[in-house]
Amino acid sequence: MTNKKPLSPQFVRSTQAAIAYWHRRTQEIDDETIQQLDTERQNLFQALQFGLALPQTWHDTAEVALQAFDLVQRRGYWQEGIAVLEQALAVCPDGQLSLRFHLLSRLGQLQRFSQQLQTAIETHLQALTVAQEVGDPQIMGIAYHNLSEDHLRCRDYTATEKYGQAALTALHNLEGAAYWEALTLGTLGEMARFCGDLAASEAMLSQAVAIKRKLGQPIPLIRILNILAITLQTAGKFNEALHCYEEASRLLAATSYELDKIMIQINLGALYFQLKQWPEAEAALRQVNLTYLRQTNKTYYEAATAQNLGNLLLKQGRPRETTPYLQRAIMLWKTIGEEFEQANSLEILGEALVAQGQITDALPLYEEAIVLLKKFPEDARAQKLLAEFELTYRQLVSA
Repeated sequence: MTNKKPLSPQFVRSTQAAIAYWHRRTQEIDDETIQQLDTERQNLFQALQFGLALPQTWHDTAEVALQAFDLVQRRGYWQEGIAVLEQALAVCPDGQLSLRFHLLSRLGQLQRFSQQLQTAIETHLQALTVAQEVGDPQIMGIAYHNLSEDHLRCRDYTATEKYGQAALTALHNLEGAAYWEALTLGTLGEMARFCGDLAASEAMLSQAVAIKRKLGQPIPLIRILNILAITLQTAGKFNEALHCYEEASRLLAATSYELDKIMIQINLGALYFQLKQWPEAEAALRQVNLTYLRQTNKTYYEAATAQNLGNLLLKQGRPRETTPYLQRAIMLWKTIGEEFEQANSLEILGEALVAQGQITDALPLYEEAIVLLKKFPEDARAQKLLAEFELTYRQLVSA
């Protein structure tokens, strides 16, 4: 076995200089710096890789990786970010508890964003173990919040509630913890909507909005407004929902938060769909930046757009145009394991086939959708759709 050639002092110095440079560049990430960093991101990721490999620079490099999280999150560089954070954790000593906690927290978030939900839970459970060693109430609250959000995305509402309430308890009346308290209220408010308790959902989300307004943080405020709007929309409070979307759109207009803009467009399309304002719904959905979604692997939102357009075309009496959109949506849902929405797309495609007289082809789609929905006994919307799909299926079989 040959020994590794020792690194030259010049290489070490150049790496230290590069990390110091990126530490300055990523200290404050706003819209202007995001656009600048975008063009240099390959250099940034390379510097992080080199810096984490050296004992002289790994700690400072790990700090830069955490500072660069907003760039990674906003621009969708989730896989690159995951690789960097995994490398940072591999060299982070067990005794560096605070740093290890924040690396695990951010890694789990990126895993959740990229639909690696079970992996995110495992990562955030590791973060919780570290938080318990640290003993800081705010860190504990952050750990509980992340686990609550992970389980919400898995539609495990018992665990969502357990971890969410634990987060609120840890964060209650804690100085500097309002940001995380509002996020947790957002998670629990969204869960309440999924469980059919719209009054509780609106109350918690309105409380989260009030906290975000007080903090003066526009982007977190936009995201809570978006969730509140969906609850209001579900409750039939369409004008109030529209006001939320309009406020969020105004705040977003001059920013580079492309994914947030897309989420608003998708939800606006759904609102206009409920109001049967077909041209407005289609206009909103056609504005979704599909090129961005494909370039950044935002599969969930591409699938949602395709599903909503397919459903819209069907309701407009254009079933033949519906098929390619729904086939793509079903394929995309399968790639990320999103079985609830897959069931929804299957049923809509079944409707489109029935409208074209293809009942025999539609029946297996309903059967598959029913099997998938039975996996979500705690979800109010799933149970409502299940009853509707089973009734339609029986009517088609007996026709």
